[in-house]
Amino acid sequence: MREKLRAKERTVFGNLIHQMSRLVDSPVAKYSTVNGVTKLVPILVSIVLASLLAPSEYGLVALVVVVSSVFSSLTNYGFGVMVARESHVRTKQEFGELMSSSWVVSFIMFSLLLSVVMLFRQSLGWVGLQKEWLVCGVVLGFLLGRIDVYSKYLVAQQKVRDYSILELCKGAGTALISVVLVYAFLDHAVLARITGLLVGTAVAFVLAHYIVRKRIVYLRPTKTNINQIFSYGTKVLPQAIANWIKLGADKVVIGSLIGLEALGAYSFTFSVCAMFMVFGVAFNNAFIGPSMSMYKSGDVEGVANLRSRYIAVATVLVIACSFGVMLLPLVYWPEGYTTSRTAIGLLMFSFWAQVIYLLYAKYFIFSLKMSELSYVNLSATVVYVLGLILVKPGELEYVAICFFSYNCFLAIYAMVRVTYEEKKLVRVEV
Repeated sequence: MREKLRAKERTVFGNLIHQMSRLVDSPVAKYSTVNGVTKLVPILVSIVLASLLAPSEYGLVALVVVVSSVFSSLTNYGFGVMVARESHVRTKQEFGELMSSSWVVSFIMFSLLLSVVMLFRQSLGWVGLQKEWLVCGVVLGFLLGRIDVYSKYLVAQQKVRDYSILELCKGAGTALISVVLVYAFLDHAVLARITGLLVGTAVAFVLAHYIVRKRIVYLRPTKTNINQIFSYGTKVLPQAIANWIKLGADKVVIGSLIGLEALGAYSFTFSVCAMFMVFGVAFNNAFIGPSMSMYKSGDVEGVANLRSRYIAVATVLVIACSFGVMLLPLVYWPEGYTTSRTAIGLLMFSFWAQVIYLLYAKYFIFSLKMSELSYVNLSATVVYVLGLILVKPGELEYVAICFFSYNCFLAIYAMVRVTYEEKKLVRVEV
C-alpha cells in the first residue's frame, strides 16, 4: 500500500516537473520574462521612492494612480475586453473600422469625464485629491486606456516582441523617469512623481500607436461600430468598475478610514505582492490567443487541459513567491511601511485567485456573456467595500482578509459556472 502511494506521489510530482519544463519554451516563459523586467524595475523604484517620500506622500500618489485606473476603464468603455475577441472573428477591414470607431468613443468619454471633473470639482473632494490631481488622473487614464487597447490587441495576435517593447517602455521607462525627476526636484517630490508618470505614459502611448499602426489599417469610423462599442461597454461596465476596485480603488476607502500613512504601507506591500502577477499576467496573455482559437474550433477539452496545466504551475509559483516575500523584510523593508506576514500571505493568494478567475473568464469573453460576469463582479465588489466601510478596519490584516475573500468568491464562481457550461458544450458535440 505504501509503495503504491509513493509511486502515485512520484507520478504526480513527475507530471508537475514535466509541465513546468514544457512551459520554459512556451509563450508563458516569454511573457514572464517581459513582465518580470517591467514589474521588477517599478518595484525597485518604489523602494527608492519609499525612502524619499513620506508615507502620506506615497499614499497621495497611490490615490492619483487609482483615479487614473478608474478613468482608464471608463475611457475605454469596455473596448479593452472586446478587442481580444473581435481581432479573431472580424476581417482586417472590419477590425480597422472598429478600431477607428473606438477612438471616437474614447474621445467622447474623455471629454465627458474632464467636464465632470471641472464642473463638480468641489463635490469630488471626498476622493481626497485637489482639482489639479484629478485632471492629471483623467489625462493619465485616457493615455493608459488607449495603451491597454493596443496591448490587448498585440497579446490576442500573439505578437510577443512588440508587446515586450511596449510594456518595457510603459513600465520600466516610466519608473526610471519618475525616480530621476524626484531626485532632481526633491522639494516637490509628489509633483515630480506624477509628472514622471505622465511623461513616461505619453512616450509609451506614442510608441504603442506607432507599433499598432503598422498592423492595422484604420478606416472611417461607422455609426454601427460606435453603437456596438457603447452597447458592449454598457454590458461590461459593472465588470470595469469591479476591476478597478479590485486593482486599487479600495485604497480610497482605506485612506479615508485608516489614514494616508497606513495607506502608504498597504500600497507598498500590495505592490511587492503584486510581483506574482508577473506570472499571472503571463499565464493570462499566453492563454488568450489559444483559448479563443480552440473555442472557435470547438476544442473545449483542449481549453480545459491548457487551463488546468497553467493553474497547477501557478499554484507552485505562488507558494514559492509567498515564502520569498515573507523573507524579504529580513533583507530590507522601508521604515514606516511595516506589514504582518499574515497580510502578505493573504495578498499573495488573492493574486493567485485572480489568475484562476482570469483563465476561466475567457469563456465569458468568447461566448459574449460578459454581462453576467460583470454583475456578479459588481455585486461582490459592493459586499467587499461595505465590509470595509461598515466594520471600519483598524488593522491592515482585516483589509487583506476582505480582499482575499472577494477574489476567492469570484474565482470559485467563474470556475463552477464555466465548468458547467463547457460540459454542456461537450454533450452537444457528442
